[in-house]
Amino acid sequence: MSTSPASNTCPLRSIFFTEVNTPNLVTLSIAGQDAAEAFNVSLVELTHLDIYRVQLLDPRGFGPSLSACPKLEHFWCYKLWGLGLHNSSMHKLSLPMCAVLTLCRLDELSEIEIEAPKLDRLDLEACCLDHVRLAAGPGPQVKVIIGGACIDAASEDHLTEHPRVGRHNLIREFEDL
Repeated sequence: MSTSPASNTCPLRSIFFTEVNTPNLVTLSIAGQDAAEAFNVSLVELTHLDIYRVQLLDPRGFGPSLSACPKLEHFWCYKLWGLGLHNSSMHKLSLPMCAVLTLCRLDELSEIEIEAPKLDRLDLEACCLDHVRLAAGPGPQVKVIIGGACIDAASEDHLTEHPRVGRHNLIREFEDL
C-alpha cells in the first residue's frame, strides 16, 4: 500500500481518505479535481497535504477533516474553490503539529480561525479575507505573509498585536520576503 499517492491522473467523485480506506497514508497530493462532492481527509498518520486546483461542491468537511489529522506538519493549498458554499464561510483548523500552512488564491475563503501551536509560517497569498484569527498560546514566532491579499483591518490588527507574530513578522508584499 502506497503511503504517498497522487490523484492528478484520476478524477475523484469525492475526496475521501480516512483511516478505514487508507490507514498508512503519510503524504497526499490532490490536483485538478472538478466538482468533488465531499471533502474528508481524516488521517492520523498524514504529515503532508498538497491541494492544487480543486473544486468542492460541499466544503463542510474541510476544517473538521483537516483537524482530524493530528500529525499534519505541512499543508499547501492553491486554488481550492467552493469554500464559501453551504453557508460555510467560517473554517476552523486545529492543527497541533503544523509548522507551515499555505493558503494561496482561495477566492471563496473569507473567514478562518487557526489553532496551530507549532506554526512558524502562515502564507495567505492572494486571498481576500474578512476574518483571520490565530489562537493565542505558546509557540514559535510566526512569519505571516499576506502578499497580494486583502485582509480586513481587524484581522491585520489581530496579527500585528499577536505575541507570536507582531509587526516585524507580518510581511505585506512579496518583495519583503
